[in-house]
Amino acid sequence: MNLVNEAALFAARGNKRLVTMEEFERAKDKIMMGAERRSMVMSDQERLNTAYHEAGHAIVGMSLPEHDPVYKVTIIPRGRALGVTMFLPEEDRYSYSKRRLEGQITSLFGGRIAEELRFGPDAVTTGASNDIERATNLARNMVTKWGLSDRLGPLSYMEDAGEVFLGRQVTQHKQVSDVTAHVIDEEIRRVIDTAYGNAREHPRRQPREARPDGRGAHQVLRPSTKSSSRTSWRDACRSHRATGTRQGRKPAVRAARSLNP
Repeated sequence: MNLVNEAALFAARGNKRLVTMEEFERAKDKIMMGAERRSMVMSDQERLNTAYHEAGHAIVGMSLPEHDPVYKVTIIPRGRALGVTMFLPEEDRYSYSKRRLEGQITSLFGGRIAEELRFGPDAVTTGASNDIERATNLARNMVTKWGLSDRLGPLSYMEDAGEVFLGRQVTQHKQVSDVTAHVIDEEIRRVIDTAYGNAREHPRRQPREARPDGRGAHQVLRPSTKSSSRTSWRDACRSHRATGTRQGRKPAVRAARSLNP
């Protein structure tokens, strides 16, 4: 119902008598990715950095064997995000394998890796803060809730009051020993470090023209095993059709072209 309401509002704002698929697509994007913030002022460098960041998510996700295909990439600010890379499953899924979860964590680090490869380690921004939080939560659940750690085995270490590890405060009602808590921290760190290393290596395994380190953004990349369409670095860096003004398109296109030697 929310989707229909939002689509009807878009049609009314456009003085249309009928609601078409275009309005439904815009409504879906608003619900899934947040409302567009076209009034937000961003410098060209900020847009360029966002373009590389989102393109990194896209290429790493496409290179993973068990990962949802890329649906849309935009550098238009939506909600609290400066850009969004959206993956959509091709079928309903109610459970996730260990390999798929590890792939999700890996793709979450793709944006940070792209920034590092293009601008250098010292130029990495805070744009990956939400990615890091989501990756840490996935890794924590794998270790403490879903029994996907070989070292800890199929046991639940979740705390009733929402206690978590890796730097957050643990309440007085501890259900694990200090030694076990330390092992949990180590396992979460191992999952994160492994995924981060994989995210760094995946772009390097791609053909030269497909790497996000300064070459060939305009070349069409290989589709992932789950994707039925081809996506290029130019498409990944571009904020698709919704990029309104010439000023909004310029940084993304520049990001694509600058990847050529």
